[in-house]
Amino acid sequence: MKPYHLAEFREVYKAWVDELGNLLIELFHYVALFVIGASVVWSAVVSFVGMVSNGNASIGDILLLFIYLELGAMGGDLFSNQCHAGALSDFYCYYRFISITDC
Repeated sequence: MKPYHLAEFREVYKAWVDELGNLLIELFHYVALFVIGASVVWSAVVSFVGMVSNGNASIGDILLLFIYLELGAMGGDLFSNQCHAGALSDFYCYYRFISITDC
């Protein structure tokens, strides 16, 4: 095989592997966001059912519900704005993810 054929093969192979890697990273982000979102909803429902069964809600219970609300909003913002591999820079996406609670 001639050297320029190997160089072409390397370029095609590298492009294919890069695309596959980006696809797998994006798939992992979506699955992870779904799992985190489902966990937040599940925890919020369990906390709310506990408050209803107790018949009262303390200030700690109410603040905990606000924390669940913020976690859901952060996950939803990250999911809806397509902050994943290849979108915007990772720094910008994670900066927005962390700073959403300062709004």
